[in-house]
Amino acid sequence: MDLTLPRMRDDAVIRRFDGGDHAAQYVVAIDGRHFIASESVAALLEMTRHSPSLAALAQSMSGRFGRSFTVAELESALRNRIPAVFFRSDEPSAAHDPLQLRARLLDGALLLPALRATSTLFARGVVVPLVCLFLLLDALVGAHIVRHGLAQSGEASVVGAMSLVLAGIAAHELGHLSACHRYGAAHGGIGVGLYWFLPVFYAEVHGAWLLSKAERAVVDIAGIYFQCLFLLTVAAVWLVHPSATLLLALWASHFLVLSTLNPVLKYDGYWLLSDLSGRHNLHQQMRESARSCWRKLMRRADAFWPSARDRMLLGMFGVLAFAYFGYVLYFMAHNLAFACSRIMVDQAGWSRAATALGLLLTIAFVLGVTGMLARAIRDVIEVAPKQNSGGHRGSP
Repeated sequence: MDLTLPRMRDDAVIRRFDGGDHAAQYVVAIDGRHFIASESVAALLEMTRHSPSLAALAQSMSGRFGRSFTVAELESALRNRIPAVFFRSDEPSAAHDPLQLRARLLDGALLLPALRATSTLFARGVVVPLVCLFLLLDALVGAHIVRHGLAQSGEASVVGAMSLVLAGIAAHELGHLSACHRYGAAHGGIGVGLYWFLPVFYAEVHGAWLLSKAERAVVDIAGIYFQCLFLLTVAAVWLVHPSATLLLALWASHFLVLSTLNPVLKYDGYWLLSDLSGRHNLHQQMRESARSCWRKLMRRADAFWPSARDRMLLGMFGVLAFAYFGYVLYFMAHNLAFACSRIMVDQAGWSRAATALGLLLTIAFVLGVTGMLARAIRDVIEVAPKQNSGGHRGSP
């Protein structure tokens, strides 16, 4: 028995996790995955690195926590309750990751000069004036539109507007990496992938798990901060030289910023709400709280209300999720109606084909969102298996 003691891999990292809970928590980082563990589990894993046997491990754990740990108890925990990926001579297990078909576009090392230069933008004396300036120029653009309408001189260039939108997305991802660089967290580069059914850009910010709660929140919001700085520049140019192309870029970029803040998908809004609330695996905890409320409303004998803090968090999450799903479905329905009407009136074959393709993509998007909503409702009513991993922390 002693000869088969599992030993934690040398490249695994254990750090105290600033989650806001009273009980001590630790994050275990391995192969780009991050797991939240209790103090006893973290200590057990660390002790496997130098304990000569299971008997010695049980003695060390008993002395550390002031209660008796048996060899059988520890062996069962190591082999049945802790993922095998932590231990030497085990192949990393494949984790379910909604971000698929990834391709790195820019390596982190190539971005270091830009990260060193932009990390100074997080100083408090810089952030406040820039954010205030962005809000001021954004308000001026809105006031101009209210006063004069949306009509602008000339036709909008879709290619030009989308190029500006992509530049804003690049600034967004650079912001996440710049925040990681400022706080000394490990990071990778920028890539593109498929998140469920949506093509997305992402930044490799896995090292943020080892930062404090406040620093993680800065990393979460840094992408939107940098994107707003980019929009500040676009808005300033538009105010001097109004054009339909710039206005289209501003509109599309604002839509993306608001979409990124939703907590339904694991975008910035999800991670920000998770870090500020101190709740990892936020979707799982929201399902459990919603399930408890549902069972209580159904007057199940074993039902109980979640804590006041969990009910408040569930209410906030529910309002944001309802607003997101409602807006997306309304927006998609409006575009479906528009595409159907265009197909009926378009005369050119290529124009009708392009509209039909857009219609098919819109239908696929609606079905995907509807499926996500149905799955969320099902998980509330049915009991779902518990997850142990904190998940892949990226930034689509």
